[in-house]
Amino acid sequence: MRQQLSDRDQQLQQAQQAAAAAQAAAVQAQQQAAQQSTTLTENTQAVSNLQGAVSDLKTNNVSLASTVQEQQAKVEKQISNPDAIHFKGVTLSPTGSFLAAETVWRQKATGGDINTQFTGVPLNYANAANYSEFYGSGPQPDGRWILRG
Repeated sequence: MRQQLSDRDQQLQQAQQAAAAAQAAAVQAQQQAAQQSTTLTENTQAVSNLQGAVSDLKTNNVSLASTVQEQQAKVEKQISNPDAIHFKGVTLSPTGSFLAAETVWRQKATGGDINTQFTGVPLNYANAANYSEFYGSGPQPDGRWILRG
């Protein structure tokens, strides 16, 4: 009977050791599962962040492409149909402006310029009455060019 008790104690001890080993293995498995779960959660968050970043980059890319196309269209319009001519600090804008050049033809010479002085019209038998006159003028009589706009 002692032998049986001794065998039983050994079996009990082996069972306890096996139970302790199983418990340790279970704890280790739980820790690994927790680590894998944490890693999985971190990976899921990283993938989600990357998807958001890619989506933002796509949106920015589309916006940037449309901005570049608009700027190219503006530059092409300004090159092919300029609104103003810039040369050495002077800007000429033909839109809504005009350059005046006046002419006058008189049957009888008055000796005047573009503006007719009616007191200077010669009488019929004066020498100036036998001559006609033509004046073409770019600048005004005082020498100014007129650019009106």
